[in-house]
Amino acid sequence: MVTLISFFVVCVAIGALAQVWKGRTGALWAFLTLIVQGVAYAFVALAANMHAIRDADFAATEPLILDLTKNLLSGGPAFLLMALIVATLPKRRTMAAGPNV
Repeated sequence: MVTLISFFVVCVAIGALAQVWKGRTGALWAFLTLIVQGVAYAFVALAANMHAIRDADFAATEPLILDLTKNLLSGGPAFLLMALIVATLPKRRTMAAGPNV
């Protein structure tokens, strides 16, 4: 549940940032963020599970801490990477109404 909330918050934040700040399609940027965060989470979860196999006592007694660590280590860099990409995008030009433009 914590992972779903983390994914949702990061995706909505990047989508809103792209939509409001740069005039881009927020849903597209939220979806791209979901893909980036999913890949990062898979990598971090694989590494954490390999560590948990060696330290089974910690993984069994502190699953919430392990889950929060995986979310922070995947969501933080994904958010920063996507925020940097959105920040460097040029603002979308709007077409002015009228035949002389």
